[in-house]
Amino acid sequence: MKKMVFINQDVAYLMIDLINTFVDRGYECVLITGRLVEVKNPLNEKVRIDKIVKYRKDTVFNRIFTWVYSFFQIWYKVIFKYRKEELFIVGNPPLAPLLPLFCSNGYYQLVFDLDLQRVLDIGFVKKVKPLRILWERIITKVLSDAKGVFTITDGMAKILQQYTIGQQVIVMPLWTTYSDFKPVLRENNSFIKDHHLEDKFVVMYSGNLGLSSGVEPLLEVANRTKNKNILFLIVGEGLRKKDLIKKKEEYRLNNCLFLPWQEPNVLPFSLTSADIAVVSLAGSEANRSIPSKIFNNMAVGNPILAITSKKSDLATLVENYDVGRVFESGEIQEITDFIDMLSADKEMQLFYREQSRATAKKFTSSNTNIIVDAVNRNDLQPTT
Repeated sequence: MKKMVFINQDVAYLMIDLINTFVDRGYECVLITGRLVEVKNPLNEKVRIDKIVKYRKDTVFNRIFTWVYSFFQIWYKVIFKYRKEELFIVGNPPLAPLLPLFCSNGYYQLVFDLDLQRVLDIGFVKKVKPLRILWERIITKVLSDAKGVFTITDGMAKILQQYTIGQQVIVMPLWTTYSDFKPVLRENNSFIKDHHLEDKFVVMYSGNLGLSSGVEPLLEVANRTKNKNILFLIVGEGLRKKDLIKKKEEYRLNNCLFLPWQEPNVLPFSLTSADIAVVSLAGSEANRSIPSKIFNNMAVGNPILAITSKKSDLATLVENYDVGRVFESGEIQEITDFIDMLSADKEMQLFYREQSRATAKKFTSSNTNIIVDAVNRNDLQPTT
C-alpha cells in the first residue's frame, strides 16, 4: 500500500477532504498536526495522527514560538519516524516548506499562501541584493525539487511558476464544507435571535483579523453611512482586533458589533445571518492567496462584498460569477453606496443569493482528485 505523510499544523475541512480522498484512493496516511477541526466531514478513522504543538495566534511571540517549535518537532519526526516516507507539505507552519533542505524524503508541496515570497518584501531582504538572491534560490530549490507543486488559484500558480524550473504548477480550486447546506430562515436562526439582529441589515465579516485581513474600510463605511438599519458585524480574532475596536470607540459607532470566534456548529447560523458577506485581502496579499471563506459564504447564499485589488484572484472570482461587487480599499463612498443600494433592493439581493448558491455548487470536494490524480501520474518531475 502506498503511504503519504501529511504535514499541516492547523487542519480544517480542506485538508480533511484531501486526506480522505487519498485514503479512498488506496493510500495509507499519517497526519502530523497540532489541531484538527472537524466541522462536517470527519477525518477518516484509518488516518494516524501524530501530534505536534498547537498553533497559537494570541500574541506575536506565541505565533513565532509555536511556528518554530513545531518545525523542529516535524523535522525530528521525519528524521526518526518517517525517513523513507513521501511527504505532503502544506505551508503551516510557514517554515514547513523548507523541511526538504534538512531531509532526503521525496515530497510534494501544497501552497495555500505565498509565505516564502513574503520574505522578499521584508525591508532588509528587499534592499540587500545578496540576501534576496539567496532567498530566491532557496525557494527555487524547495519547489523545483518537489515531485509536485500544487496551489489554489491561477494567479498564485503564475507566481510559483517562476521558481519551479519548467515543472507545471497544478491548480486545485477550493470548495465549501457546506455543499449540501439548507438555508436557515431568519425567524428560525438562533444566532439572529441571540444577538438581536432581527430588524437589521447585516454586513458581516467573519474570519481572521490579522495584518492582511483588510477589514479597516468597514469602520470607515460604518462611520459614513446614514442608514440606521444597517449593522456592521465583525466576527473573529487576530492582531488587528484591538485597533479596530479602538477605531470603533473613536468614531463612537453604535452600528458596529464585534463578536469572538464562533464554534464550528454555530457557523451555519452565523453565516446565514448576513445580508452581505465581506471578503477582503489587503495590499500585496491580494495577489498571494484567496480566502476560503468566500466559498462557504457563497454556499449559504450570501451576496459578496469583496474589498481587494481588482486584479486579484478574489476579484476575478466575484466578477466572473456575478456573486457581488469588488471595491478597492480606498473606495469608501462607493462601498457605502453599494451597501445602501442593496439594503433597499430585494430583487438584487435575491439575484446575488441565487448566483452565490449556484456558483458554490461548481466548487466541491471532488477537486481533491486533481491532486491525487497528479500524484498517481508518472509524468511529474522526480525528486533530484
